Amino acid sequence: MRISHATMLALSVSFLAFPAAAQESKAPAAEPLPGEEVIVTGTRAANRTVADSPVPVDVISSQALTTGGSGETNTVLNALVPSFNFPRPSIADASDVIRPATLRGLSPDQTLVLVNGKRRHTSALLNINGTVGRGSAAVDLNTISNLAIDRIEVLRDGAASQYGSDAIAGVINIRLKTADHGGKASVTYGKYVTRMDGVREVLGLQTDAAGQPFFDPANPEFLAANLGGRPSRSDGDTWTLGMNLGVPIGQGFINVTGEYRDRDTVNRAGYDLRQNYNLVDGAFDARELTFNRLNFQYGDPKTEDWNVAVNAGMPLGANWEAYAFGTFSQRNGRSAANWRLQGSRRNRDYSVLRPSEAPSEGNFAPIYANGFLPFIASDYTDYSMAIGVRGEVGQWSVDLSGVYGRNRIDYRTENSINVSFGPTAPRNTDSGGLRFGQFTANLDVTREFAVGFAKPLTLAFGGEYRRENFQERPGQLESYAAGPYTLPARATTAAECAAADGVYAAATGLCSFPGRSAPVGQQGFEGIPAFAKVSAGFRAPSLHQQYFGATSTFLSSAAGLVNVVTTRVDSPVARALGAQPLKPEKSRNISAGLALNPFRGFSLTADFFHIRIRDRIVLTENLGFEGTGTDEQKEAIKAILDANGFNSVGAARFFINGLDTTTKGVDVVGSYQFDAGGAGRWSLSAAYNYTSNRIDKRLNNLGPLAAVPGLALFGRQEGLRFEKGQPRDKIVLSANGEIGVFGLTARTTRYGKVVAVAEAEPLDEPTSLTAYGPDDIFLQPRWLTDVEVRYTFKKHMTFSLGADNVFDVYPTRSPTGRRPDGGFYPEENSFLPYIDFSPFGFNGRYVYARFTAQF
Repeated sequence: MRISHATMLALSVSFLAFPAAAQESKAPAAEPLPGEEVIVTGTRAANRTVADSPVPVDVISSQALTTGGSGETNTVLNALVPSFNFPRPSIADASDVIRPATLRGLSPDQTLVLVNGKRRHTSALLNINGTVGRGSAAVDLNTISNLAIDRIEVLRDGAASQYGSDAIAGVINIRLKTADHGGKASVTYGKYVTRMDGVREVLGLQTDAAGQPFFDPANPEFLAANLGGRPSRSDGDTWTLGMNLGVPIGQGFINVTGEYRDRDTVNRAGYDLRQNYNLVDGAFDARELTFNRLNFQYGDPKTEDWNVAVNAGMPLGANWEAYAFGTFSQRNGRSAANWRLQGSRRNRDYSVLRPSEAPSEGNFAPIYANGFLPFIASDYTDYSMAIGVRGEVGQWSVDLSGVYGRNRIDYRTENSINVSFGPTAPRNTDSGGLRFGQFTANLDVTREFAVGFAKPLTLAFGGEYRRENFQERPGQLESYAAGPYTLPARATTAAECAAADGVYAAATGLCSFPGRSAPVGQQGFEGIPAFAKVSAGFRAPSLHQQYFGATSTFLSSAAGLVNVVTTRVDSPVARALGAQPLKPEKSRNISAGLALNPFRGFSLTADFFHIRIRDRIVLTENLGFEGTGTDEQKEAIKAILDANGFNSVGAARFFINGLDTTTKGVDVVGSYQFDAGGAGRWSLSAAYNYTSNRIDKRLNNLGPLAAVPGLALFGRQEGLRFEKGQPRDKIVLSANGEIGVFGLTARTTRYGKVVAVAEAEPLDEPTSLTAYGPDDIFLQPRWLTDVEVRYTFKKHMTFSLGADNVFDVYPTRSPTGRRPDGGFYPEENSFLPYIDFSPFGFNGRYVYARFTAQF
């Protein structure tokens, strides 16, 4: 299915306006002192510095980007920019490999990303799972090697009036290197060396006098086990090799960067002490005693990346120059889904049952002898190309450019099966793919007028044309379709039902087939289905939000593994559930701040912001989720799903203009550079962010479901995730020093409290949209410290040793066992011990070594 749109943005005229379309000059300059950096983000003036910028701009230098062990641009920004949040979700389908990031607590698609001042395209992936950034398509900053970046300018202020709704939170401008000579080569190796916090080693199951395992009296959901100490883990081995090279071309330049990264799997799963096998003649299967209880894979997936960036410029006469730049990224990833127990209905061979035969433990036949863990392999390609000219026409500065970017993702589900096709169904399937392309043509015209002010008055105007297209490529039939071992109930006669070997219910006139009740879809990542329908049309909502459709499997604490369909807004089932055509979001951003430079080398900025968004586009709750909501709500939604052919799914969701929200807060950033004589040259910095997200109003347009009492399209779980699912505050303290041939970088970051909201409703107020439930997890604030030491020899070669999270800090462990109210915490808390809403992940200590040569 291919969707496209074309739109011409209105001609804009501004004084002292924002949009940035200039590249830096080709010759690299000495690193400026704080506040003296010349910026092009947040201003059209060519000589604006951070100190006199009317809006807050963070400048992240090339040195800061290449210090540390991760090598990922998003991870570096998370450590350096206080209002930037980059959690590390796991078992979240493709969001494991293409992770969204946020600025000022807003949605990932409300931060505009520029490269050399030009709009960057988003990825084709729509984040639909329960992660930060749910319901958005984000720009993947990790496709650009930090070795290619001269600096990153982060405008922490709304610019929606100039750029559109994707700049409500701010602008991130990546400026590529422009050196026409020399280069840099780097080799980095690192891995996680850690001990898991709050988890104990399982040494084996306990047995009774007959040699049989038994359930733990303290927690009867799990088998009793002999426990040891904290498990040690050594994994995630990562090699990163990169090179940057600048070459002169006449009076111009070309700067090229290539990078290769190979990262192995990180696994922080706990031990799964659930009964894995069906009973044999009433007794436990003997294999329970030898089964590998580390059956989940929970953490960073295995990935392999190739990244290339090219930046070039050439003078055209005295006052004009041509420029071009581009990037290419190829990433192969492999992440895991949830473990399927041997005795699960999702591992059942339905071909041994007659249509009228009810499934039971006695007639169970497994497809995978021990259960199975599905894997999601992703093939990811991203590229962008830009070309333009800029120069002077009289006293006017003119910049004309065109940029095309494209993102392609293909999926393959491995070690899995669609049991509705029986035991001979393929174990590995092509699950389809996503495509997103964007072309932008831009004209900027500026002129400065001396009118007697301290600074010249800048007049700017221009226009932009943007065309986008989004495509879903269907997977193979077995990846998504219902096979012969799934037959929905149908109205018929008793005689016809008997002839079909069904079970007839005289009261309803329905013929059902319990032996043909197999779950539908390739497990782990159900394939993208083929549509008969092509649609077009676009305003502010993204094409992804308008037209994405797929089915995913979720692990519900109440109902186990449940299929959830994300349906297009214009589909019949979405309309029956209350969906309406999406409207543009509207925002109002008010900010005020101050900047101080009381003496050379020191700068201090404080910025306050207040952002109101109306008709905010969000993804609804999982409506009809088995085990949640009232019986009346579930029955009403199930009736709609069944009537529209979605008999095999447990819930549905779609995009709505669902909220009016307010985001407010403050950013404070201070830095000081000084020369300490024999003690070297030092740079100290401190940054603080406070951000509050609040739902002002739920736009609960239920349509046909208005008669169902208490139903909320955007309910308690997603509402509290929106308000509490990211740190409200963050502190970053850092020191960087050079003492002769030695260097030191030390940074400590405090991440504020986060609430991970679970399904279970509040015990005393089950219909409340704001009260906490018994299974909600409160992640306490944590300090993480990174340290790197360097030794430079022969002036151009540097050897570095470092550790990220040197003190091996973990997020709050998910509680297990009996709750204070007498119930039990969700069973997945035992084998998935950390929640992926942690703003710094849950991988533990990462140690690394790096060798760098400059030439």
